[in-house]
Amino acid sequence: MARYEIWYNSGDLKAREFIKTMAPYAKRLAPHGYVSPHIVVRVCRHCDTNDANCLSFGSTIYCAPPNKRSKIPGRKSLTLGIEESCIYEAYNKEEEKWWNYMTLSYDCKDKDFSEECMTLAKGAAEIENSRIRDCITKGEDILQREYLRLQSSGLAFNPAIIINDVVYRVKLVCCMNQRRDHWIRQMCLSRFAARSTLLLRLAIAIMMRPHKLGKKLLLEWAQERL
Repeated sequence: MARYEIWYNSGDLKAREFIKTMAPYAKRLAPHGYVSPHIVVRVCRHCDTNDANCLSFGSTIYCAPPNKRSKIPGRKSLTLGIEESCIYEAYNKEEEKWWNYMTLSYDCKDKDFSEECMTLAKGAAEIENSRIRDCITKGEDILQREYLRLQSSGLAFNPAIIINDVVYRVKLVCCMNQRRDHWIRQMCLSRFAARSTLLLRLAIAIMMRPHKLGKKLLLEWAQERL
């Protein structure tokens, strides 16, 4: 089984769009791939506790990374990230609900991810507040955990995906050579890679840079080998 981590900033609209786009493929690959979402967190030792991009817990100030693609303040990004982490933890045996929530909540972007809109998204995704309430109160522990994981991962950019301990930058495709014939040859060399990992890379490649062969054809190719 392939293991993959998604590292993202909850206030980054491009990252959320990527997750929404990835959702239907991830659901299809679920029996062959275990996903673990993570939020990108920084620790700022010289920031003001009133900084709109940060959340402070005692003497530790956590901040979201700078993001020019969104007007969502970092503090709200972290709050969203804490809730999304709690939803995943509460429903990790029902992974599809996390994907559904991330898909539905993306539509709240035009309302700046207002509480009202996000509540409706949770309801539509069948997320119960009672199952995540206690987790949300442990926001400091979540941010500290994600910060330490980020440091140990060595990631210097986001969003990013780590597949079986190999880092892939989201804006890149899995096969760098864009020549059509070479791309297909690499895609089909399943005997040189674990089948599940190859299919996961394939799905990611389809989403990040759609090939003229078409998503449908490539997905059919993948399904035949599941």
